[in-house]
Amino acid sequence: MLFQKTSNYADKASDDTQQSVETTEQNIPSAPSGQERGTETISIPPKSVTEPNVASSTDIRYDPIIQKTSTLAEQISKNTDSSFSINQAAVISASFPPTEGPTTTTRAAKLTTWTMPTSTISTINLSTHTTITSSSDVISSTTKVLTTVIDPNIKIYDCLENMCKKNESLFYKDGRLIDANDYGYWNEACGILYLWGKSVVDWQTNYNKCCSLGMMPIVLENDTKRECLDNLSKPSVWKYNSNYWTAARKTRTNGTFQWCLPNDTRSDSTFDKSSSHWLPGHPSNINGGNCVHLQVNKSIGRVYLTDKNCSNFYVFGCQGKPTPPPPCFAPKCPTFSCDKTTSFFSKLPDGKTQYLTNPINHGFWFTINGRTYVFSSVKQTWLDAAKACCAIGMKILSIEFDYEYTNLIAAAKNSSNAEGIFWTSGSDEGCEGNFGWCAVNKLVRDQEAKWYPGEPNNYIGKENCIYLKLGKTEGTLFDADCSTSQLYICEARDTTKTTSSSEAMVDECGAAFNVSRDEAKQIFNTSTYSLKIKCFLKCMGENGGFMLNGKLVDESILMMAESLAANAAKMQENMIAVSTCGSKKGMDECDTASLVFQCGQENAPELVANIINTVELNTSSEAVPLPGLVPKCPTEYDCVVDPQMKDDYLNNRAVVNNGTIFTACGVKYLMQFNTVSYEAAASLCCKYGLKLASFSSPSELLCLVNKSMSTIPVVDTHAWLAASRLGVASYAWCTSSSPFNLIPTITDHYPERSSMPDWFLISVRFVVEAQPTDIYLAQERMASRLLPFCKP
Repeated sequence: MLFQKTSNYADKASDDTQQSVETTEQNIPSAPSGQERGTETISIPPKSVTEPNVASSTDIRYDPIIQKTSTLAEQISKNTDSSFSINQAAVISASFPPTEGPTTTTRAAKLTTWTMPTSTISTINLSTHTTITSSSDVISSTTKVLTTVIDPNIKIYDCLENMCKKNESLFYKDGRLIDANDYGYWNEACGILYLWGKSVVDWQTNYNKCCSLGMMPIVLENDTKRECLDNLSKPSVWKYNSNYWTAARKTRTNGTFQWCLPNDTRSDSTFDKSSSHWLPGHPSNINGGNCVHLQVNKSIGRVYLTDKNCSNFYVFGCQGKPTPPPPCFAPKCPTFSCDKTTSFFSKLPDGKTQYLTNPINHGFWFTINGRTYVFSSVKQTWLDAAKACCAIGMKILSIEFDYEYTNLIAAAKNSSNAEGIFWTSGSDEGCEGNFGWCAVNKLVRDQEAKWYPGEPNNYIGKENCIYLKLGKTEGTLFDADCSTSQLYICEARDTTKTTSSSEAMVDECGAAFNVSRDEAKQIFNTSTYSLKIKCFLKCMGENGGFMLNGKLVDESILMMAESLAANAAKMQENMIAVSTCGSKKGMDECDTASLVFQCGQENAPELVANIINTVELNTSSEAVPLPGLVPKCPTEYDCVVDPQMKDDYLNNRAVVNNGTIFTACGVKYLMQFNTVSYEAAASLCCKYGLKLASFSSPSELLCLVNKSMSTIPVVDTHAWLAASRLGVASYAWCTSSSPFNLIPTITDHYPERSSMPDWFLISVRFVVEAQPTDIYLAQERMASRLLPFCKP
């Protein structure tokens, strides 16, 4: 038994009349051989027929295609413009057995029918009361079959409906934009001023926001503009994000897109899937992709268009000059390569880590509260002083935080070599009155800059660089002519007592706010913070480059949200979290920093974890070029948590690539049976939200053998442990603050390697063929390939 259903939909019967069709369900008998199933007959009153010699009931048969068409009509009626046209074509069809009784519908439409066999075309105006019947006695040779076809070129969005109005309240009376720097980065290219934003918005908000600034969303309407943006996005030039909204969206059902610009009548304002500007595979029409976004591939210097859901969040972006264009916000710092002078350095056995061979040749060294300063003994111009600091692997002084004044005054009290006038990295060259610390690419903050009274004064228009006058009781800032020669101060974070720069950062901020390492570790286990912990969080965020004045540096966080997302859905989740948390504001900067951190933990914990991992492994961050008191750990690997892999571990699901999860002595471990390098093993553990294994004591490791050997997988090779002795004689753990004390309790199988400095890593092997099962360690090189062995 076949069930026939006619759908609810709205047809436009005339310019101003709409009537609906009521849904009915009928039992329709099977059609005879050679006949389409499920057709219906509409019986039309004779008075509505305009052609002669037609039976008392003109029959219009419904082909099954109507069912599909009606469904589409339903969908279209839900769009902004619900109008659509119906074209009719009629063909001959045979009759089929009758059903019981007629069914009544209400409908108004103008139908064109084709009468067979005379091929006379007639127009029939259906009454608002039309009887649908399958009675065989009304079927005649003049039977018509109605096939409904939806116009494929229906308008679904009208760009002209967007009201584009400039918000005059955002501007000074002279026409300048208020706080223009807060919106993002202003960049002029190919005669167009671009605004690359610092916040994420949906398509419509992006459009409205650009209009409010007297601008328009980004347009990529021709090959010339494409070439311009390609050149702008090259790795050596592009410093912004990777995902921006454009002005384009789909406007018709046939796949036509349009650049929605105010009062636009240009011939190139529309385009379709044939455009060469699309990313391959786009437009994909996935998840309602009616709006167009700009994807910047900065690794190859290309830009592409993709279709996205209009409610997605991407970075705000505009083009077009406000009147007048915004002023400068930061100095034009000199561009030069900040390279080390290789003859000053010696290398550690890893072939990468370097330290100064004769530090004393370069000035007076002073270390306090996690920072090391070098006070030069020779004078240089401002630019040459900056290059001299680079030559010894450091940077010229930038006084970013209040506590640095305290550190520097302490140095002056300690030695007369630290008293006097010294160049810093401060400058307002090319942007008068807007000073910045060029070495760290940050603006000089008024609340922390200790200017001498009357300074800066730009005496005779030549003073664009900042020097520090330092004594035993105070330090004050002056602007001066950059071409004069002065002493200078180089600085770096003290990493001699830590295995990584991130540990040194914890020590620096801990010293500034009296927070111990143990207290810092507990931050993730609580949701309430004392004042010193709040300020510690602010310090860590600002030193890590993700906060400024207690607020998120949106562009840095957005870059992380983009690059660390495993898929498009995760990127949207990250973008929304950045938007939500970035708007948090507390009673002061420290309070704001804690609210932002707490919000991130609640809304995007994987993103927060990945940001912290990135800061910890940032090899470009500050590190003093001196031999360490503790070993250095390899950090040149990516540490990004994969939510799906983490969930697999937590739920004991099978590990990909020939691995296993097992619990021993109350700890859940993960081991993979493919041999890889140390960096690859550490990176794999990160994906599961784990770290390479470390053990607080020999007894913890021996427990695996003595109590839980049955759970340990049988392996015939060594597995990596997270320990190193790079640069020193003894080992230390890289993922734990516990002392390394496995040797000599655990046998070192190759003790002769202790005298070989390039064998500075370590592994473990469970000797399952021994009776009883044994365990031993082995010293390894960077080139070794062993099993990843991970734990929480």
